[in-house]
Order: sequence, then C-alpha cells, then structure tokens
Amino acid sequence: MALFPYSFFTPVLTTSIASRSFFFSFFSYTTFVVLQWACLLLKKPNAESIRMEAVTHVVNPGAEGAYNSITEAINVASVGDTVALKPGLYEELLKVFKDITIVAEPDESLAESEIVITNGVVIGANATMKGLQVRGRIDVRKGHAVVEDCEIQHGSDGIRVGEGAKLTVRRSRIHHCESGGDGIYFSSGSSGEVEDCDIYECRVNGVHANNATVSAVRNRVRDVLFGFYFRGQSGGAIERNSIEHVKKFGIYVVENSDPVVQANMVRECGMHCAFVSQGGRGIWTENHFDGSMHVREGCDAKLGANQVTGQLDVDPNT
Repeated sequence: MALFPYSFFTPVLTTSIASRSFFFSFFSYTTFVVLQWACLLLKKPNAESIRMEAVTHVVNPGAEGAYNSITEAINVASVGDTVALKPGLYEELLKVFKDITIVAEPDESLAESEIVITNGVVIGANATMKGLQVRGRIDVRKGHAVVEDCEIQHGSDGIRVGEGAKLTVRRSRIHHCESGGDGIYFSSGSSGEVEDCDIYECRVNGVHANNATVSAVRNRVRDVLFGFYFRGQSGGAIERNSIEHVKKFGIYVVENSDPVVQANMVRECGMHCAFVSQGGRGIWTENHFDGSMHVREGCDAKLGANQVTGQLDVDPNT
C-alpha cells in the first residue's frame, strides 16, 4: 500500500533537480571567470610585449621630431631599439646599459659628416656601436659589446674589457692611447675577438690580454712598445696580423699563456719579433719574423715551420 501518492514527490523532485542544475551552472560560470582572470594576470601586457617592432630613435640637436642628445634617446629606448646619430659633435659620456644599437647616420649633403662622441663610452649590456668616432675610452663593464667600423682615439686606453665581459671589435681604428697606453686591454676572465683593426700610436701595448681568451685576426699593429702581450695564462689565437715599428717585442707571451700564433708578419722591432719568457707557451707556426725570436728556459713553446731572418734562440730546459 502506498503511503504517499506519486504526485506528492513531483514538486520535491522538480525543485531538487532545478536547484542542482542552478548550482552546477553557477559553479561552472564562477570557475570560468576565475580562470579568465588568472590568464589575464599571468599574461598582463607590458610595454615590451605590446610593441611588435623595434624603434629607431633619431638624434639630431635642434631638428624637429629628433632628440637633442644621445643620452636622452638612450633613456627612452627599449631592448632591441636603435639610436641613430646625425652628424655632429656630441659632448657626452655615454652610459649604455640596455641591449640596443647605436649607429651613425651620415648626411651625404654635408661636407662634414662626422659623428663624434667626445667623452668616452661605458657599456654594461649587449650593445652594438657602428660607424662612430669616440674620443676617450670605451669601457666594457658587462655583457657583450660589438664595435664595428669605429674610430677610438685619445683615451687612456682605447677599449678596456672588464672581468667576465666580452668584446667583438671589427674594422676599427684605435690610436693615440697615451696614459694607460693599451689599444685594447682584456681583464682577467674576459674574452673577445679583434678582427681587421688598425691599432697604432699606443704608449704600451697594441693588444694586452691578462688571463683572458682573445682571438686577434688580420689586424695591423704599429708604433707601440709591444704589439701583442699575452700574460696570466691567457689563451686564444694571434693569426695573420701585420706587426711593425715596435720598440721592443712584436709578440710577447709569458706566465703560462698558450695562444696559437700563426701566419703573422712581424718586422722592424727594436728587440725581438717574438719573445717567450716566464713559462710562456704557445703553438708557433707559419710566421714570418723579419728579425729575431727568443724562447727562454722553462718555456714550452711548440715551434713549427716559421721563417726567422734573424737569430732564433731557444734556451735549453734544465
């Protein structure tokens, strides 16, 4: 016998099902909204993500729509941007701590189309410089600096590469480094490539590597005290360079430094074209030394087929 008719349960069941449907609908909608907000927060756009293309910032003092100083343009630039310099004399110390490119933008209509930076450059990022004249030193403190088709002159050193930093310099002239006296100085733990450069009139060294890894290829080094000076366990390569008019040693390797020295032309040196001392090493082959070479006692220099027109002295190891 039925205690309650079926019709008694019908409203209850209907209400229960409707409530349950509402609950699940509300829960699904709430979950959807929460997930949407989470995605928006995780993908919150910033200035870098909104910009789709790199921007070129033109520096041309006094011109409409251009920046009046390089520093001003650098301050507004973002990673990947280019700062283009119109001809002029820029009396600034540049501080480049962004991954940007600074380039010369010559004006062919002008008789004088030089772009000159007068107070040196400090680099602390992966920055590139092209086609500029710099009076003063380029100081690479961090990152990887690329210097191409530039002229660097009248600094204490031409370019100084700090600990852990990297330099790539190509097709550039570096000269008249008169107080510190190095065309390019690589500090302990630094590295770099020097290619197709003209380095001259430096008080001490053309290229100086101190516990660094340096590849120097197809450069002309002249009118210095020492052409290439590798010390403090430096390594790398000295290849196909022209070294001349050197007051003491064309290539000087000491203190367990072990570069590959190959196919260089060295002449008109005041003392030796090549001098290996104080435990210096290296693989020496296919060089033309128009003068003498001296390997001191205790130096494990591996000599290949070199042409030495003067005296070749290799002290016996005892």
